[in-house]
Amino acid sequence: MRVIKPVLIFAGLVCLLGACIFPIDPGIGVAGNSLVINGRVTDREGLQYVEISRSSPVNSETTAIPLSGYMVEIHDDLGNSFVGEEVETGKYACMITREFLIPGTRFRLRVTSPEGKQYESDYDELLPCPPIQEISYEIREELTADPNVSHYGVQFLVSTAESGEGYAQNFLWDMEETWEYHSRFLIQDYYDGEIHMTDDPSDSIFYCWDTRRIPDIYVYSTRNLSGDEIRNFPLHYISDQTDKLRVKYSLLLKQYSLSEKAYQYWTILEEQSKQAGALYETQPSVIEGNIYSIDDPDESELGLFYATAIEEKRAFFRPRIPILRPNCDPWLFDYIGLLSFLETFHESEYP
Repeated sequence: MRVIKPVLIFAGLVCLLGACIFPIDPGIGVAGNSLVINGRVTDREGLQYVEISRSSPVNSETTAIPLSGYMVEIHDDLGNSFVGEEVETGKYACMITREFLIPGTRFRLRVTSPEGKQYESDYDELLPCPPIQEISYEIREELTADPNVSHYGVQFLVSTAESGEGYAQNFLWDMEETWEYHSRFLIQDYYDGEIHMTDDPSDSIFYCWDTRRIPDIYVYSTRNLSGDEIRNFPLHYISDQTDKLRVKYSLLLKQYSLSEKAYQYWTILEEQSKQAGALYETQPSVIEGNIYSIDDPDESELGLFYATAIEEKRAFFRPRIPILRPNCDPWLFDYIGLLSFLETFHESEYP
């Protein structure tokens, strides 16, 4: 019979108990206090905005600190200048009318601090943007760890019209979503300090809507394509595990033209925003913009000033997701869910 010595057992226990998890300091440091200038000129007549702030350290609980008292000017390459005024702390606005917002015109930003320090951006060309031809969607099935359970979702896609010579080849998309949802029951009896009993149910807050901006960044370039049109580029994705797709859904899509420099800037922002924070992923780094100090070339500034044309389109959807499926949430079988399911098959899509 084999005997295990107590000494070996004790040593093994010591090894197990001594196994600890120690934090790893990536050495980011506490750098901060950099000047941050962000702004743009669009092809839409009106106020063009510039935001000026100072960055905060990585471990700080505060975000960017807006800066007041700066002088802001936007210049074009035709000799015109537009002086801004501070509309709120750290936010400045320059009025530019339509006759100056001509495709092919180049714009740059000049900023002067209260202490007299001057900062300037590179020129950025206002490139025309091709129209959005279609916003479509496709149903996707998502597998889960349970082979008997799957989720469905809607992947939204964008296609653009074919553009000609002189049009932008780089694009940025910004989205706003609106969806309709219903309360589970009609209002009948209610309490507002005292109890009210009614015999006539009300739908005064039965129909509800919510609107939110989608914070994700989406950029794309057609430089390496044989044609200058985009076909079914994937944008926002929504899972059926939310209530956004149960009744009606609307997507407002804005498409921005980008110069090469602006495209590189937004591409890095997109890549960093999609990092999940895993150990072996690319570590965040300082993103080089196009803002420079005139007085001190070694001073570090952050941010971007660019010119862009805007195309926008709103689309309405009633996605035909297979709601009644095995292992689904039992709440989907309630009265409201059944009505939504029947409407899906008896009404055409919007509009």
